[in-house]
Amino acid sequence: MRAPHHDPPAPQDINPLPYPMTVLNCVAWIVYATVVKDPFIAPPNVIGAVGGVWFTLTALPLCVRKVSSWVLAVGGLGGWVGAREGGC
Repeated sequence: MRAPHHDPPAPQDINPLPYPMTVLNCVAWIVYATVVKDPFIAPPNVIGAVGGVWFTLTALPLCVRKVSSWVLAVGGLGGWVGAREGGC
């Protein structure tokens, strides 16, 4: 019995919004770690934020223009909030 054949998703079918959300989540945890002065929370979230930026920038060229502008808006909002709350 053969398994059904599934075509890979087209680039327009990729949902890139989880990637900047990952960055926002990690930035929020970094801000929290800074506020409570917990050195064990920040390092893995810095790695996660860098990975989220990498995934976002990798997926951005594959998505349609309308979605890519949403991704950039979410990423810009996250950068603004992180810089404001993190004291950068």
